[in-house]
Amino acid sequence: MNIFRLYKRSFVQINLLFLSFIAGVILLAYSQRIPLIILFWPPPTPYPLSKWLFTHTFQILCSVPPLICAFTFFLLNKLIPNHPKNSFFFVSAVIMGLFWLNEIYRFHIILLSFGLAKILSILVFSMVFCAYLLMFWPQFRQTKYWIFALGIILLFVAILIDTLHLKNDELASVLEGIPKLLSEVNLALYFWDTCQKELLQTFK
Repeated sequence: MNIFRLYKRSFVQINLLFLSFIAGVILLAYSQRIPLIILFWPPPTPYPLSKWLFTHTFQILCSVPPLICAFTFFLLNKLIPNHPKNSFFFVSAVIMGLFWLNEIYRFHIILLSFGLAKILSILVFSMVFCAYLLMFWPQFRQTKYWIFALGIILLFVAILIDTLHLKNDELASVLEGIPKLLSEVNLALYFWDTCQKELLQTFK
């Protein structure tokens, strides 16, 4: 009964939180005279069907690491509050979640209108990411970190190709898109494997 009440309270709190967020955004948009209808516009329907296929696939794959890391953190933190890897899964969820949000909302492109160069955004995120790696290197060493490393290397290859500004747009898109897509495949596989093994070991 107590567990039921706990989940019922959490359910209400989460819904109230999102309702407050929606109301806040609507009020902000109204104050800026932004048409409210654009907040609820559906995403464009791809035509032909192959349009944005790999882009949307990449965005879907980006959702895997933060979601499973968040699930692993909340489960372990609920059942084993002092679990040694709680902070690792929490910070991983935040870092990978920020990356996912950036790929959807394109914050690094929006910042261009404020005079912040794209390379600056990349450098800031890279510094945060390096700090994350250094902080949790002992935890990474206990996992199949070579899969994670492969994903990051492929991502940096894609970023490097993007910075070259190749004149052939079609070639540039393919050369950047393939390693970028494969990078997220490997990052999703890494966190899936890591979270799964941690949960299985914990609840043996």
